[in-house]
Amino acid sequence: MIVRTMTVVTALLALVIAAAPVSAVSILLDDFEKGVGAWRTNDARVAGAAPSDICGIYTIARQADGRTQQAALVEFLRANNTWASVSLPINGAVWVRRNVGQITFWVRGDGSSNTVDLTIRSRVGEERRDVSYVYKLPLNSTEWQHRAVRVFGFQDERGNTPTSEALRNTYLLQFVKTGSWPTQSLQVDEMLAEPIPGWEQPVEGPPPLATRLDFTLNSGRLLGQLGVNLGEELAPILDDRASSATIARALEQLTPCVVRMKLSDFYDARLKDYDLIRLNRAINWATDTGARTLVCLDPARVPDANGDLRPDPNFTSVALKVVSLRRGGPHLRYYELFDRPLLTGQFASTSALVAAYNDLARRVLLADPEARVGGPGFASAWESNLREFLTGAKNLHFLSLHFYGAHSATADDATLYEAALAGTASDLPEQLSLMEVRELAQSLQRPMPELFVTSLAMNSARRPDGTPADDRISENTGAAWTAAALLSSTCSMDKALHHKLFGIGWGLLNSRGAPNPSFHAAWLLHTYAPRGATLCEFVMPSSEVLIAAIWTPTARNAFVVHMGDGARTVVIEAAGVGTPVAVRERRLTSSGEMQMTDLPKSTSQSVEFNGPGVAVIQFIGGE
Repeated sequence: MIVRTMTVVTALLALVIAAAPVSAVSILLDDFEKGVGAWRTNDARVAGAAPSDICGIYTIARQADGRTQQAALVEFLRANNTWASVSLPINGAVWVRRNVGQITFWVRGDGSSNTVDLTIRSRVGEERRDVSYVYKLPLNSTEWQHRAVRVFGFQDERGNTPTSEALRNTYLLQFVKTGSWPTQSLQVDEMLAEPIPGWEQPVEGPPPLATRLDFTLNSGRLLGQLGVNLGEELAPILDDRASSATIARALEQLTPCVVRMKLSDFYDARLKDYDLIRLNRAINWATDTGARTLVCLDPARVPDANGDLRPDPNFTSVALKVVSLRRGGPHLRYYELFDRPLLTGQFASTSALVAAYNDLARRVLLADPEARVGGPGFASAWESNLREFLTGAKNLHFLSLHFYGAHSATADDATLYEAALAGTASDLPEQLSLMEVRELAQSLQRPMPELFVTSLAMNSARRPDGTPADDRISENTGAAWTAAALLSSTCSMDKALHHKLFGIGWGLLNSRGAPNPSFHAAWLLHTYAPRGATLCEFVMPSSEVLIAAIWTPTARNAFVVHMGDGARTVVIEAAGVGTPVAVRERRLTSSGEMQMTDLPKSTSQSVEFNGPGVAVIQFIGGE
């Protein structure tokens, strides 16, 4: 529609002869303001010798913004057992230089249920074999629509997507009909080849990894729900209307199962007391986003007569005051009793911890009989501690512990991912996995308590200023780790609370409230792998790729987690999904952004990674 001063041929020629590196800008394929002279028609009868008599392309007027501008009408007349095409020459090498990731255009169908093959043709291999990659373009809408078809939404007859070699050697863009068809037509305008922000042309790497996923299987019900922690970083946010609103919107989008706050974070050293007014503000702030809150009743560390830091002796009375003030509220009230009590030295032995837990749990339930009580927030899953606690604990609605992939910034990627998959820290030997913790709790407690991981992160190592010593936490590596850890243990743990919602490098959000890659991974899991869904299959076709097939009431979702640094193509053949009415991809790009794309309605799909990443392929309908 936009008037251009350069024909498509001239534009492509200019791109080809440019000597300097080309920036990532769109390539005009055709806007038809100069007519349709760059296109040619062909069919099985004429085979390039003459214009086709069963298909054609014509210039038409299009009314827009009070002005008459030009578009194109592509028409295919009724035909039987043949083929016909309308073609535009293109230069694939320019596409690669321009980092083209999608073709965009305006289209208006004829209202029929037919489709036209939007095709890119390439010559690949030493033999220069001609290969067609196809996207089925529907003609059902009679309204002008803007479409974006990503390059890797095209597939050859075997379901393969274009390689970088194929893109480089692409020479035609076509509208194609094959077989027999009634008369049909479409109108098109403003055809562009465009880069996708954050997307990069894949480099040549290992061969595609093909996996068959069977959605008719049943491997168990998903239990895991995602929550978050809010700490001392929340206090100043409550007094900043703009910042608190930004964080609240992100929290609403994530819709966590619970938001955890520690009582100790609300101790005011100047007042030598807990600021329960601010704690109540924080609870109300989180509740207003739709989240439930979990309050960890842990003591602040205060100086004794000698100046040494000790657990606050007044803690119990304050904790019970918090419970009493919240009694009868409209929301379910969770209380976690203690936080890493053996690691911090709050208790000298597990037996002392059990006695203190039982006493405080009894008193909490007297103050609020409807509360849900659990703990004790173990720092790690040592079997001896867990066994003794589970044997002696009473009124245990949920068992809580922390899970970190490592406790040192020197851990390499492979070690961290192994920890995520195993559900046990890489550098703490003789621990139980999360699955084994659940089995132990089931054997020692009746009724079985839920399992809460109340602090989860890739690495616990921190610098003296409190920031993480492992910068990978806020990168795509951290997102892939989070996804792998949650998917691997989703049938073991009931709730997993990320270490931080926001702030100082730990959070799902940065200090400004903008999402880090792990936020997108968490959102994908919460949205497309909800509690109660069915885990059909969990497969690892390689040590760097995890795939989970998940059945929900609305779709069949294939989660793909790539845990490698290089490029990788993962091809999925979905069984048990029928003929889908729609297929969509939600993915974390290499730049850490979320990208959403409509795909061809095929049971065979491919996912391209260029480093660590997470993607979900949704097969919708088709039962």
